[in-house]
Amino acid sequence: MTGRYLALDRPNRIQFTWNCTAWGPAAPDSVVTVVFEPRQDGQTLMTIHHAQLPPDQLDRHQSGWTGVADQLVQWVTRS
Repeated sequence: MTGRYLALDRPNRIQFTWNCTAWGPAAPDSVVTVVFEPRQDGQTLMTIHHAQLPPDQLDRHQSGWTGVADQLVQWVTRS
């Protein structure tokens, strides 16, 4: 994976490019935007939007980002 940060608006939003060498040299960078919104009881809603993905990568990345979110929940709730 390669990429570069496009925006870092702490604590609200992170945006970065995303590219994978397996996509081939002509594939343009995709863009990932992660938004954090405060909720009641100290909770945070995290929304991940991954734009400009190659069409054949949509399902794979959706399940990948779900896994990342699940791992983050486990990490922040461990005691």
